[in-house]
Amino acid sequence: KQLMGKFDAYYSPDFAPGLNIQAGGLFRRLSRVNFENDYTLMPVIVNGQTQAWNGIDSAQLTPVGNAGNPAFGYQNYTASEVVTAGYVQARDQFGALQILAGLRFESTLDKYFTLAPETIGSNTATISYLDLLPSVHFRYALTPEQILRLSVTQSLSRPSYFDLVPAKDVSDAGTTNGNPYLKPAHATNVDARYEWYPTVNEQLTAGAYFKNIDGAIEQ
Repeated sequence: KQLMGKFDAYYSPDFAPGLNIQAGGLFRRLSRVNFENDYTLMPVIVNGQTQAWNGIDSAQLTPVGNAGNPAFGYQNYTASEVVTAGYVQARDQFGALQILAGLRFESTLDKYFTLAPETIGSNTATISYLDLLPSVHFRYALTPEQILRLSVTQSLSRPSYFDLVPAKDVSDAGTTNGNPYLKPAHATNVDARYEWYPTVNEQLTAGAYFKNIDGAIEQ
């Protein structure tokens, strides 16, 4: 289940025609309930004999054990994520040069609770972090047909909130476990590009980028 709301506001002051100020925010709540269990069913014994088989709907079966297989405790969980984010940015024109600069923040709160025994550990957790992500973009028009662009930004990649739950995911490629100690990966990005538009129907671009990732999430 996902609930989300967002807003944006714009302002262009009369005293600075080239200046544009923008701000906004976002609230998002994700929730997930996962249930899995495994029962061993035995036929009911009546007068020393099992019931004659007439189909699954009429079969009388009783589980071995009262609560199924306890190995599936981690698979039974509730998990949620709340993200509160906002940004403010300003763009202005200085002749052929346009500058766009901004700051974004993200506050994340993840929670989960599993039916695994407390003695196992990591059966429940609350994880929170706050990130400030600045960015700046430059656009310079060499001529009306030739443009240079340069951007320096910071970004993040969060682990999926249900990947924090130490439950098992079985697939053809193998078995993986969630990890409650995962942290978001942060990246510093530098992008440069040259654009040339010789005619209305033609364009030539060349670009280069650099990316430094801290704490990359890997299997």
